[in-house]
Amino acid sequence: MRSLSLTLFAICVLPLAAMAQITAATPSTAADEPATKADDQKPICVDQDPGPASRLQPKRVCHTRQEWSKLGGIPR
Repeated sequence: MRSLSLTLFAICVLPLAAMAQITAATPSTAADEPATKADDQKPICVDQDPGPASRLQPKRVCHTRQEWSKLGGIPR
């Protein structure tokens, strides 16, 4: 019984602790930095997939960063 609990601990808890250390050590990226006025006016285009069963081509949608923030963020 004890070896089972140690095995479960090693499988569940240790990877979570390692992930916490990795995310804390990652450097900031360009997305973390505040955007400047010039960046707000650059167009950002995203391909929107119509769905897995559709034969239609992906639709390309372009907005500025300011417009994307008003729409709720850039879809991924």
